This record gives sequence, structure tokens and C-alpha cells, in this order.
Amino acid sequence: MANIWQLDAGNSRIKLRVLQNSQVIHCDAFDSEDSFISYLRDKAESIDEIQLACVWSEERKKKLIEIIVNACGCELRVAKVKKEFAGLKIAYQDENSLGIDRWLSMLAIQTQFPDEVILLISLGTAITIDIVNKKGTHEGGYIIPGFRLLHESLVKNTGQVRFTSNELNEMTLGRSTTQAVNNGIRRLVVSMLRSLIADQSLHVDRVILAGGDAEYVKALATIDAEIKQDLIFEGLALAFHKQD
Repeated sequence: MANIWQLDAGNSRIKLRVLQNSQVIHCDAFDSEDSFISYLRDKAESIDEIQLACVWSEERKKKLIEIIVNACGCELRVAKVKKEFAGLKIAYQDENSLGIDRWLSMLAIQTQFPDEVILLISLGTAITIDIVNKKGTHEGGYIIPGFRLLHESLVKNTGQVRFTSNELNEMTLGRSTTQAVNNGIRRLVVSMLRSLIADQSLHVDRVILAGGDAEYVKALATIDAEIKQDLIFEGLALAFHKQD
């Protein structure tokens, strides 16, 4: 039985999904490269193929690939963005400047909902927003900092701002620095998402949320949206299955 590892090397974590005969048998996540490498070396003999999606810099990605190659004797397949593939056409003139995570997620969504206009919002370290129309054409998108990056930017760049995060879902006017920062960031993100959903010129049929803050934002913004958390993995499976 083929044992396939799918790896999503993101900005914050390395996520793993293990497939055996197309069935998911294990999922995991690693907060550091060292913990992942240790796990990889321990399991190397059981791996038949690795499918990699990596948003890291070229230098850092190259080092990861070298480690995988040295640790395993299996086939390594690295996902790359394609201008046109499996019914999806990218808006960017230079497809290589589009993040592989966004491309794989759009590939998965376009395959699932080929006749709908999709607003795809991934809420992670960064918040990425993409529109795919009914013809499978990517119309473009936005990228803004995620919640953590927005908090960090205030701490690093505003000397008088000191706060501790909280778990309240308020967006009212803040009556302390903590409230002003947290409520302001929430309102900023939610306002942008609501404005996109309400933009009739986009003709959105379906809103998809993904990423670590998806559940939180759906409840906070009270929007009609579906949550799908395995899009990058599903995109990897499609990318390599359709090439074979």
C-alpha cells in the first residue's frame, strides 16, 4: 500500500497529512522545523512519496528539500503554480509570484464548485482573499496582515502602545489601550470581509473560509460562509493526480 505524505510548509507551522490508498490515515502539525525533521527521520522508511507545498523563501525551501532527500529514499514532488491547469486560469501575469498555498486552495475550490463565483478567504498569518469566477478564471485578490501580524506591528512600531490580547469578540469603541487595539483590529478585518461579500459587482455565489482563524472570524463577522480546512492538501492531490 502506497504511503504518501503531503506537506504544507506554511508561515507558522508545517502541516502533515498521510494518505494510504487515497485515504487519510494520519494528520499532524509541527511548530518548528526541528520537530518535523526529527519525526521525518523516524518515519522515513515507511514513506513512498512526499508531496510538498512550501511558501518559504527559495533558500529556506531548498534546505528543506535537501533534508527530505537525504532522509528518505522516496519520490519527492514539489508543487509549482501553473498559469493554466485543470480548468483554473491565474490572473497574475507572472504566475510564479502567486503563493503556492493560494493556487492549491483555488484549484481545490474550483474543482468542487466549477460553476460558481467563489470568494476564498484564508485567515492565517496573513489574510489572503481571492475570487474565482464561473469560468475557472482567477480574477485577482488581496493580501493583508492577519490578526497576529496586526498586533505585532503596533507593538513594534508604536512605543507607547502596550496591551495584552483577550478573547472577547467585541468591536465597540475601546475604553482602554487593550480594548482599542483588539476591537479596532477585529473591526478592520471584519469590515473588509463584509464589504467584499456585499459588493454586488463581484457576483459572489459562495464564500469559503480557511485557516486557523476561520471559525473565529465566521462567528465574529456573522457571515454566511463555509469553512474548509484541507484545501491545500486537496489541491496537492489534484495537482499531482492530474499530471499522472
